[in-house]
Amino acid sequence: MMAANLIPYSPSFGGGWGEAIHQYMKTHLKIARPDAHPEVFYSVQGEGKNLGQPSIFVRTALCNLHCIWCDTDYTWNWKGTRFTHIRDAEPDYEKFDIKEVVAELPVEAVAGLVRQYPCKNVVLTGGEPMMQQEGLLALMEALGEGFWFEIETNGTLIPEPVFDARIGQYNVSPKLANSNNPQKLREKPRPIVSLLRAPRLCLNL
Repeated sequence: MMAANLIPYSPSFGGGWGEAIHQYMKTHLKIARPDAHPEVFYSVQGEGKNLGQPSIFVRTALCNLHCIWCDTDYTWNWKGTRFTHIRDAEPDYEKFDIKEVVAELPVEAVAGLVRQYPCKNVVLTGGEPMMQQEGLLALMEALGEGFWFEIETNGTLIPEPVFDARIGQYNVSPKLANSNNPQKLREKPRPIVSLLRAPRLCLNL
């Protein structure tokens, strides 16, 4: 596997750096790293219209929702957060250390991890990948026109036009009350209406 130049994520990274931060976000991605390796892997798509399609998955970190039953809670359920998860009550379970499970990777390093697999179907997943549209757009541009991109999203964020132009399929999974997210966070009419108008939509209910 190609070695990636991993930069551990720091919650203090930010502040008033303005344009420098903006440029950094366009050239780097926050990628989930649950087992000391960036979560870019080759498998079979398990949802949407491309069910059964061999695919490369790129799992981004960060999520704007915090589902109580989430099976990838290492993308958001970090030490010090106020959010709850059904596993919090388990004696041997503890929230994740963000420095261990989230890594900053240059876009080209992520592209290199994708290129190592004999496949052109790329699934952008998370977490909520739409939180990193600029970095993912740079990734799609780095990989080129020969790749097909689909994205798995909770449907609460509106895709920017330039980002939308590169997405071949949206797999949208709206979250219901049983996710334990407040209604005002999980139900966003404008993004849902925007995505429902897309002919490339697959709605997962």
